Amino acid sequence: MASSVAAQPRMAPAVLRLFFHDCFINGCDASVLLDATPFSPSEKDVEPNASLTGYAVIDDIKSALEHDCPATVSCADVIALASRDAVALLGGPTWSVPLGRKDSRFAADPESTKNGLPSPHDDLGELIRMFSRLNLDARDMTALSGVHTVGMASCKTYRDRVYGTDRDEEIDPYFAQTTQQTCQGPSGKAPFDVQTPMRFDNA
Repeated sequence: MASSVAAQPRMAPAVLRLFFHDCFINGCDASVLLDATPFSPSEKDVEPNASLTGYAVIDDIKSALEHDCPATVSCADVIALASRDAVALLGGPTWSVPLGRKDSRFAADPESTKNGLPSPHDDLGELIRMFSRLNLDARDMTALSGVHTVGMASCKTYRDRVYGTDRDEEIDPYFAQTTQQTCQGPSGKAPFDVQTPMRFDNA
């Protein structure tokens, strides 16, 4: 993980996002890694996941593990460990990761994936309901959402909140103004955290 992040720093937040998208639908089972087959669609191809990256990092780690200890470490455990290391490499905390996850042989159905992941357009009540379905409360939701301290966001996912008639009146005016400056074009990207975009912190 360290060598991947040294070569491409954006892989740290990418792997973290990959882990969240895997776990939020049917648990942490690595089903997000499965490619489509004639008999089963892939979670990768569903709109919320279409912009996921980091697959090559997980593949490289898994290949190295298979070389040294074949058929021992699941892909699900690899993603969990890589995510933990991503946070640490970004200056955040580290923790012990219990191992023993099993890999799924089947992807979640596309509709479950599309409707099951939080959307940038969901309001607070809907987000709390989504997390509660997984036995996570508002505090858990806040902690997990804190991962948005790192990485980049596609401007198209939230432009309507800071521009135009759909503007949310409760949005912080300074945040809206800063976002308008960093997100000029509809196809651009902007950091989630303009102060420390590649540090896992609470700035």
